[in-house]
Amino acid sequence: MMKSIMLSRSGLYLVEFVIVLFVLCIVSVIVFQLFIKGSQISADAYDLNIAVVRAESITEEVLASAGEDAILAERFDNANGGYVLYYDEKWNLTDADKCKYSALISVIQKDFMLLSDVSIKNSSTVLYSIHTERYLGMD
Repeated sequence: MMKSIMLSRSGLYLVEFVIVLFVLCIVSVIVFQLFIKGSQISADAYDLNIAVVRAESITEEVLASAGEDAILAERFDNANGGYVLYYDEKWNLTDADKCKYSALISVIQKDFMLLSDVSIKNSSTVLYSIHTERYLGMD
């Protein structure tokens, strides 16, 4: 009788141990997925932050140029009635064939206003877009 009680207790301990291992496996899978999701969110936040900085910098250059085509063409590439800059995966300037991100710049002079739109995109998604207006004054 003593032997059956000992076998019964060790069997119960083994079942408990297997259940604990099963629960730990499930929890570790969930935590691992959270780490992966957190890493992706961090990468997206980094790209958004850089896109905002680049868009604001480009906008300042456009506004400082007062919309002069000669100044803008010197700094940016011409494209479809506007301008464009291309960036690689590390946000360094590059050529169109090697780009991961692009900045599309539209500049319009209407009456005494300079209107500009800057959109930073990755392959198909707009990361950040900014619209500005500047009064040029009457000459």
